[in-house]
Amino acid sequence: IEYRIGKDKSTFTIKDDGSYLCLDSKGEIINQENIISYVNGNFVKDVYGSASYDEDKIGIRYKGQEISIEEIKQLEEKMYPEQTSIVLNSMFYTYGDIETFHVDEIKYVNGGTFANIFKRKNSDILKEYNKKHYEGKENSLHGILIINKENGDGLLVDTQGFEYARYYSYAPKIKNHVESIIEGQMKETAIYEMKLYVPLEVEKVDEGENEDDAYTVDGRDYYYKIKEKVSRSIDDCGDRGLAKYFWDDDKCRNKVYSIKPDVEIRNDQIMGVAVIKMTKPLNQEEIDSLKDFVTGQFSDGWGEGFEQHEIEVGDGEIYVHFWSYENYYIHTEEEQNEYEKEQNEENVQGMQGINMS
Repeated sequence: IEYRIGKDKSTFTIKDDGSYLCLDSKGEIINQENIISYVNGNFVKDVYGSASYDEDKIGIRYKGQEISIEEIKQLEEKMYPEQTSIVLNSMFYTYGDIETFHVDEIKYVNGGTFANIFKRKNSDILKEYNKKHYEGKENSLHGILIINKENGDGLLVDTQGFEYARYYSYAPKIKNHVESIIEGQMKETAIYEMKLYVPLEVEKVDEGENEDDAYTVDGRDYYYKIKEKVSRSIDDCGDRGLAKYFWDDDKCRNKVYSIKPDVEIRNDQIMGVAVIKMTKPLNQEEIDSLKDFVTGQFSDGWGEGFEQHEIEVGDGEIYVHFWSYENYYIHTEEEQNEYEKEQNEENVQGMQGINMS
């Protein structure tokens, strides 16, 4: 078994009533609430002097209750939402040799903050990092990667529990390299999808008229032309679509691999859509952050440019707006389903009122 911080191991017995009889290496009794994990000795194998066993044969306890390996992974993700799987090799100050460095998390900072950490001054960022107690890696270093968002330089910092850069390696222009690694990892694991819906406004200018004579039309009549134009408009964005424009501090950037605009017909109306590919489902805070980002792209970013480019329709041209001052909203698919349900119920009630009169 292992207990408390995993510093001691011993044999133990589970009684018929489910209680434990367990002694540590000093012969002292270990209370059941302090036991973290245990494994049946019948399933333990000696592999080159180390104990080896199947994951499904181990019992793990958290706050006195047994939990599964999968629950442990979910708990770890919740406790360490910023944890990465990036491994780098670099020369560390004071070590003098090339060391393997596991990046626990990445922080983007301004030039002044970066300079202070480089000068080994105490840092609130390193203080907060230490509170998370990331597990060390065997025969390697681990720590936090500090990136100067102004020039892309980095510091690989092994704090050793201190609030300053106890050991560090300077990594010039590492930002692009690290983000390339992250993109590759995300592409392989982006198996989740969600959609955000916005109302679409379509205006038409008849042939021979000017834009001041534009009037609103039913966009369903031009569905395929709009869809094709939207698809072509993000050709230059690559596989990630609008996600390539994330800010360094966007809360959902570590889970969202791609964002691609599209259109759909729902409930007898054409709608704008943002199709999102993710590595993991988003929590509510991340969904709210994503909605803000997509709204910004539809209003001031990609959408601002798109609405200024006409789409030829034979007897004139149309302009498509993914955002407008009036009647704008942005819904998840679940929210949109509920919204349409309420709309349909209101329409039915309205029709019944007309029939009764």
